[in-house]
Amino acid sequence: MGAVLVSVLTWAILDFFQNRQLKEIFSADLSKKLDDQAFQDRLRFDQTLKGIATNIDLIAEHPMVRQHVLGLKLEQGNWDQDETVMVPIVDGKPGWVPRLPKTVDAVLILDHAKRIREIWRTRMIDLPNRIMAPTEHLLQRSHDQPYLIQDNEKLYLTTNTEVQNSTGQPFAYIMYVSQIDSLFMLKIRGFLNHGDSITSFISGISAKVLVSNDPVRIPESTPLEALEADYLIIGKSFLDYGNSELKAGLATLMPKTSFSRLIEPVTKIGRQQRALTAAIISAAFVLLMLALVRAIRGLSERVNGFTERYFDTLPQQSGKRDEIARLNSNFERLTQEVLGSRKALQNEAIRLGLEIDEHKKTEQKLLREKAISETANRSKSDFMSNMSHELRTPLNAIIGFSDAMRQEIFGPISPEKYKSYPNDIHESGMHLMDLINDVLDIAKIEAGKLELYEEEVSITRIMESVRRMICGKADEKKVDLAVKVEGGLPPLRADERKLKQILLNITSNAVKFTPSGGTVYLSAGRKKDGNLELIVKDTGIGISKEDIARVFQPFFQVDSKITRAYEGTGLGLAITEGLVEVHGGSMTIDSKEGEGTSVIITLPAERQVVGSPQDKISIKRQEG
Repeated sequence: MGAVLVSVLTWAILDFFQNRQLKEIFSADLSKKLDDQAFQDRLRFDQTLKGIATNIDLIAEHPMVRQHVLGLKLEQGNWDQDETVMVPIVDGKPGWVPRLPKTVDAVLILDHAKRIREIWRTRMIDLPNRIMAPTEHLLQRSHDQPYLIQDNEKLYLTTNTEVQNSTGQPFAYIMYVSQIDSLFMLKIRGFLNHGDSITSFISGISAKVLVSNDPVRIPESTPLEALEADYLIIGKSFLDYGNSELKAGLATLMPKTSFSRLIEPVTKIGRQQRALTAAIISAAFVLLMLALVRAIRGLSERVNGFTERYFDTLPQQSGKRDEIARLNSNFERLTQEVLGSRKALQNEAIRLGLEIDEHKKTEQKLLREKAISETANRSKSDFMSNMSHELRTPLNAIIGFSDAMRQEIFGPISPEKYKSYPNDIHESGMHLMDLINDVLDIAKIEAGKLELYEEEVSITRIMESVRRMICGKADEKKVDLAVKVEGGLPPLRADERKLKQILLNITSNAVKFTPSGGTVYLSAGRKKDGNLELIVKDTGIGISKEDIARVFQPFFQVDSKITRAYEGTGLGLAITEGLVEVHGGSMTIDSKEGEGTSVIITLPAERQVVGSPQDKISIKRQEG
């Protein structure tokens, strides 16, 4: 009876703790699934925004678009006059824009002075004043990339690019505008339904819901704090597109009632299984105890018989305790032998224990040193992260206010001598912001926390984009810039932004260290082993053999004199090497002082997407 009571009590205790553990495991599994779902939603959102920017780049070169804009210019006839214009608004899909993304709500045409000349609306939305009268700052931030803005509690996505005439000269701009609301999110594939979960666009500053794909259950402007009592909030991944002014992100919300409803059948089945198991174990325990009692009684009878036979003495009949005492005396001789062996084993154990203690001391010392090293790394990463946020806030204000001052938005600056100061402040602020971003990239690379957002990318398009971004600097220095891409290259599976950063860092260095009249070559092609090879070659000042081995060290500068001829922090090549390595590639430098430098980047053949459309031969040259 006592055994049964002990079994029941043990079952009750185990049932309580196992139920709690089961809920924790189920909650962790559900959180992981929701986190994976939130990550997939983030990828779809990223791909949608990047797809819009890619689409506008492609259609700007389409003959139908160019013909429509030229016709609009001829029809209005006052594009070169500085006067107020009437903007026609057409509701409907513009037939002259091929393959318009379904998430685009409005298409705007701007003249060379960046005044709006025509508006096509595919959905009845109100365009804010900031878009109807775009500033130079807005157009620069949204040029060839998605840019998020907020106006009167509404979110908008903008991106623009130039429309060039037949001679390659820009004469107009085309802009896409999308209002980010519940309809926008429903248009994105994968945002339609996730069971009971809800995908929301949240503000990182005011901590409230801006848009959700279920506005009935999660209305706009609902504070996250008010939702935490009823919802599990997973995956607060914040976005950053083109240094957008809006800090916002995506989150997945799961009603807690749904969680309880999901886990209830699991806990019920678990309790039933444990009850059945406990009954079986209790029955087995009772049978085992009965068998054990029977075995002890038989052993006692055998010992009594052995004593009577070999010692010629009758066993005492005084009770069970005496039987145990006689059994104990019969085993005393064996006990002495066992004690002797035990003593010898204890001496050996003492010797082994001393050796183990020494090993433990050494192990503890190594663990302490490891903990100190890990703490130092975490402290460095935390310091970098905290300092970046602390520095970015005042830097954003400095950059923004200095930009407003140099554009003289609120009136002219006087006296005249002060007009150059805002430019200096703005350039210094942007330089310091770039330095902070470089230091953060170095910290992430060293900590092994740099993540890739891989997708299929075109190496031709990336190199052409790099050429456009560098050609202004090359023209300023009067350096020729040539690009050559081998025909038939398949797309790559890579992080487009980081791959572009790799080529920008190396190419900008090549232009910087190439004197006037020199040439910088960019080329891409496949090696015999199938690996992709990217080469940036210049006719610049070159690097000495002693310095080549050190150029990848952070903050190292080839020209390290107190007064250097070339500005920079010395982080570019260190960051570039880290970005190449996370792609599984390698980077080498071949240079001779005074004769130029070649930087060779090799990416593994496995990153080439077999079976995708191949790039055609693309050779372009920009003369300085």
